[in-house]
Formats: sequence, C-alpha cells, structure tokens
Amino acid sequence: MIYECSLSNIKKNYRICQFCKEKFMLTNDIENFENHICDFHAFDDIYPPWIYEFHGVRQIFSKKCFIKKFFWIILLIFCIGVTFLTIFFIVKKYKEGETSTFISVKIVPSLELPALTICPDSYDILNIIGIYNEIQAFHSNITINEVKDLIQYFLAGNGIFNMKRIKYFTRDYLEYIEVLYTKWSKNYSNYDFFFYVHKKYGLKCEELFRKCYYHKKIENCCKNILKPIPVLGRGICFQTIKGLKQQDEDDIGKLLLEMNAPFVNHKNKLNNNQSKLVVFVNSDFDVITTGHPIFIFPNVYNTFLINAKRIKLIEKNMNCANEIEGNNNICFLKNFLKSKIIGPYNCIFSYLKHIYFYEKYPICNLSTIIHLYYENPHILRLPSKSQTKCIPGCNRWQYFTTLQVGNMLTQFSGYHFNLEMSYLNLQYEQITESYTTSIPTFIAEIGGQLGLFLGISVITLLQIIIYLYKKIIILLFARSSYNE
Repeated sequence: MIYECSLSNIKKNYRICQFCKEKFMLTNDIENFENHICDFHAFDDIYPPWIYEFHGVRQIFSKKCFIKKFFWIILLIFCIGVTFLTIFFIVKKYKEGETSTFISVKIVPSLELPALTICPDSYDILNIIGIYNEIQAFHSNITINEVKDLIQYFLAGNGIFNMKRIKYFTRDYLEYIEVLYTKWSKNYSNYDFFFYVHKKYGLKCEELFRKCYYHKKIENCCKNILKPIPVLGRGICFQTIKGLKQQDEDDIGKLLLEMNAPFVNHKNKLNNNQSKLVVFVNSDFDVITTGHPIFIFPNVYNTFLINAKRIKLIEKNMNCANEIEGNNNICFLKNFLKSKIIGPYNCIFSYLKHIYFYEKYPICNLSTIIHLYYENPHILRLPSKSQTKCIPGCNRWQYFTTLQVGNMLTQFSGYHFNLEMSYLNLQYEQITESYTTSIPTFIAEIGGQLGLFLGISVITLLQIIIYLYKKIIILLFARSSYNE
C-alpha cells in the first residue's frame, strides 16, 4: 500500500476505501484494491480497545502524515496538561475544606428549655440568726455585727464573691475573727465544715421555692423541676433539671416559679440593701460560671422570653470539637481556678472539689483566700479574656434572653419573687456549616475533567492499567527467558 500526503497525487488514478476512506493508489493490477486491508480492519488487531475511548490517541496512531500526527500529539499533550491542572485545583480546594453556611428556621412541636440557675444574693446565703445563736453558746458576749463579719470571713475564705467588708478589717480585728472561726469550726476539716454550715444554715430548696407551674399544672419544685448545683463565686444554687420541654406556645407552655425571699428578716442580712435573686440562663447544664447574671427583685413580674439558635459546625482548624458538649463552660471554670487558685496556692474550694475529683487537690485554707481579698477584693472575679483558648462544641445551642418586667402596685400574696420563662414561638434558627465540595461532588468534578478534555472514564482507566500491567509482565518474562 502507498500512502501519500502530497496534493500532486490527487490527479492520479485512485479509489477511496469504503471503510477507512483513505485514497488508495492503483497499480497495473486491479486486484490490489480488492485485496486491500485498510487501517480500519487492521487497527483492532494491532492496538487495544481503549485507544478508541482515549480521545486523540487513535488519531496519533492511525495518521500516516507526520504533520497530522504532530498536530494530534500537541493537542493531546495540551488536553492532558489542562486536565491535570484542573484536577490539581479541585483536589486543593477539597483538601482546604472550603465551607458554606446555611441558615434556616425550624418549626418544631416542642423545644427543650435552657438551664435556668437561681442563686441567692451573696448576702443572703446563710441564716445569720441561726449562726448567731450557735456561736453564743461558746461566746456569749458576741454581737450580731461580729457574727456578720465572721460569716463574711467564712464565705470569702471559701471563694464566695463580693465580700467587700473584708478589706476594711484591721489586722487585729482579722486575727480576732480568725480565732472565732477556729472555735466555731471545732475539729471539722475545711471541706466538712463548709457543707456542715450549708446543710444546717444554708438556703433550702423548699424554703426558696413556693410553687412551680409546668405544663399547666403544679409540680414539686425540688423533686421534679430543680436540683442544687455549685456555682463559682455563688456557692450552692438551684438549677432546672435537663429535659424540661415547652410544648405549647408562650403563656400556655411557660415555666412559672413563685419564690420566697431568703431568710425574711432585716437582721438576717449582711447588708441593708433590698433582697434580690441572681439568675443565669445557659445552654450548659451542671457547670455554670458567673458570666452574664440577671438580677430580679421582689414584687415584680419577671418574664424571660427565650430565642434559641442551634449551631452545627464542621470540626476543622480547631474552631470547635465534636466531643465537647455545649459552650464548654467547664473549660472557663478550670482556667479561672488554675490561674487564680490552683496555680499560685495548689488548692481548691470546697464546693468545687468535684471539678478536680481525680487530681486530689487539698481544700484551701480560709486565711489564704482572705489575704487575696485584703490585697484586691476584685481579684477573684472572672477575667474578660482567658489566657487559654476554650474550644466550644461543634453541635451546640445558644440562647438569647429578653427580660420583660412588670411592676406590681401591691405586694405579692404569700411570696416575694415571680419568674416566668418561655419561648415566644416553638421555633429556632439553625446555622449549618457544610463543605462546598462533598465526596460525591469531588468524584463527579474529577470525572467531569477527564471526560471533558480526554473523553475517558473509570472503565477506560482500568483498561489502561490492565493493558500496561500485562505489557510489563510480558516484558519481564521475556527478559528473564532471554537471560536464561
């Protein structure tokens, strides 16, 4: 067979093969045309089937003209280069984990109520009259003001905040109070004595909460609604149990608490200010820091309207952690204790011992903490910024509280504080973070590039791999046979 690219041969006698469409030059023997075997028939016997699927490769092998062959080689190299370049950017984008944020509003039949924590004011934690009567048994000429100072010493030494009178004690008077405390605590350890005093003279759940309305009926406050919980700087407080849900709109499904003023007696207060309660609304149960307190006052209707937001993030770049629940309040609490108490003094407060249950830190001596108050009464407050970053949970709730206050013209009958909490609507805002490139999308994008520029699929790639594998095996066996 004769193959020519020259245009001068067009004028010669030729016929066109009905299969390969190539110009076939005739010689004197007309049978040459009839016996012609074109590339179309011979190609399958010489080259593997995947050549047809790999765009441009068949043209390279079938063309006899060098110019055409060179053109297809350049075009194929360009397409391969563009393919790998686009795949590189796709893989890079996938590894960087670019994300998008989707915000939606979910309407649900019920919503779990956040953790509602209620603490007495620092000056109303203990029954002063009861302690005064006990101390008179061994110190008959003690005054009520000295008992108040002794209680401030006791509370401040156990890490309760806002004991401001301590800094006005003279050295001699402070030593006198320390002697009184030693006699009062007898042979108790600091840990045991703290809970002895709170059990005997602390505010009881039954004394604080008069009635609790939940799901339109009266519930036992201290068994079905609330439980005691230690709060940094506040001592023993009361928090709603986890699992309380609102199933009806606003007023119908609200949680309503009627509360008494702690130890209603002007002689029972460490100061002369009006009684108040300290309230925290938080997403984390069991561990509460002292940030964002809300103060409520007697004979006032206090309505907490809650808006909920659910955040579902992807764990990457240490922005959040899947194994952490909520906003990670325990981290803030531990950072405070390590920087202010454990680091300098290697001790812990009695009511927070469970936070470091396994470390077995000793309980702080009251005199150690009192000297901190002497130097700076605000030193035990939580800092605005923590030196150690606390990573929140990737899947968490955030609650935004609006307090509506309604003043009463007369006092409440039989109780002093009123607190209502509810969602205005049974819906929440959900913020969901997702990868812009998922695994199926990643595979589809790579397949799209291979198909667009080279026209190959996974099956084609498998055929190429199998073909190359067979050729390598044949080559290795051929060399080994030749060496033998």
